[in-house]
Amino acid sequence: MHCYIRGVNHETAPVEIRERLAVAKADVGAALDVFSREGAPEAFVLSTCHRTEFYVAGGPTADLEGIMSRALDAVVGDGAARDPEYWYEHNDEDAVAHLFRVASGLDSMVVGEPEILGQVKVAIDAAREADSAGAFLNEVFHRCLHVAKRVRTDTAIGIGSVSLASATHGAMRNHLGDLTSRRVLLFGTGEIAEQVAQYLGSEMGPNLTVLSRTPERAKDLATSVGASACDASEKIARLREADGVVCASSAPYHLVREDEIAPLVRDRAEPLVLVDLGHPRNIDPAAGDIAGAVLYGIDDLRSEIDRNNERRRHEVPAAEAIVRRETAQLAQWHTSLPAQDTVKTLRRKFEDVRQNELERMRGRLSEDEWDAVDEASRRMLQKLLHTPTLALKGLNAEDPADRDRISVIASMFGLSADGGPK
Repeated sequence: MHCYIRGVNHETAPVEIRERLAVAKADVGAALDVFSREGAPEAFVLSTCHRTEFYVAGGPTADLEGIMSRALDAVVGDGAARDPEYWYEHNDEDAVAHLFRVASGLDSMVVGEPEILGQVKVAIDAAREADSAGAFLNEVFHRCLHVAKRVRTDTAIGIGSVSLASATHGAMRNHLGDLTSRRVLLFGTGEIAEQVAQYLGSEMGPNLTVLSRTPERAKDLATSVGASACDASEKIARLREADGVVCASSAPYHLVREDEIAPLVRDRAEPLVLVDLGHPRNIDPAAGDIAGAVLYGIDDLRSEIDRNNERRRHEVPAAEAIVRRETAQLAQWHTSLPAQDTVKTLRRKFEDVRQNELERMRGRLSEDEWDAVDEASRRMLQKLLHTPTLALKGLNAEDPADRDRISVIASMFGLSADGGPK
């Protein structure tokens, strides 16, 4: 296979460089047009907050590195962002294996994170819409999604919470079970609060309530995830009806005090779940000593995250083995393409002969007789071509001796170099 990639990611380039190299979704089509104009037979762009990668593919004589350099001159320019120290490159099987690893979450900042697969799917759709993916890249895409699915189903690389937001969601589910009918009060509208809202809002909808000192921001965040919003004057009433409370604010004082919680949980049948993601802490630590309340702090969640990250790292070798096997299978498919073309052409030529001979007999046979001869000749042809077909499909076009065998067979049966009958 002839494939080439250049890219940057969170390990090779700082965020300011990645921002300059990012290709917005609306601009991907224009970037792919540049690659096409520079002679790329096939091209693909993957751009996320942590990486931007450019892929090109073509025949064995294509100057893919030259095409890449010329296209990047137009798409990226020649400033500091082109400094070679930020970029990595891979060729052929290594390039394909890299994409498989990326889609599987093996090259992510958080090993095994699932979001990257959705981003890869979006990039694949963009390449297909721009008509920049041909037979080779479409086969790569098909196998890429298959590999990512296998990695997640055949290993435990996606098990466990590995972010504060997902760990918060996990803590709530561990204590409260199904959250669809539960009520959770979320303090804050910053980055971490937004991540928590996305996790909880998708499951809880309006049963998640966002509270902020700035009501407009609370309303905006709540609307974005289908949740409800309230202002500070409703705090006690919302605490009274809540099954869980999450504080993710930058407030320099306790938003939830021990003397507020104690009377609210006195007669509860199950504990009130409190999660404090604030720094400094937003929930009075004394609330964790109240019977009827359970308090998680950042350190509690980070311990669980560290354990889950270690579990995921133990799954990496098994996931890498899947990538290697699937990459080797793709390479085998690719090297068999010339032989497969010869097989198709050979079978088509024999079928044309069979059809021509049948047509010559049509006037001399009844309809039933003609159908019987048609079926018998079809089965005879299938049996005659079965062994040659298997032998041809087993040939490797990368092997000079096998290439000669394919050429001899094509010549023997009068097949042209372009795959059609002479």
